Amino acid sequence: MPDIIDIASEREELFRERAIAEARRRYRPMPITGRCYHCEEKTPGNFCCSECRDDWGKRQYAERQRVRGA
Repeated sequence: MPDIIDIASEREELFRERAIAEARRRYRPMPITGRCYHCEEKTPGNFCCSECRDDWGKRQYAERQRVRGA
């Protein structure tokens, strides 16, 4: 007969597996377009510099927060 610690451990493992599966389902890599996603300058990657990457990430976060708050 499993004790309470075994049951809790099994539930924790199940919760973790579901969380990982959900994160993998949501993840979609950004396609490389040849232009920076922030300033649209030509670049071999998604962003021309770390500042553009950071600014783009902050803008995306703010937009997600605005949508949730509405």
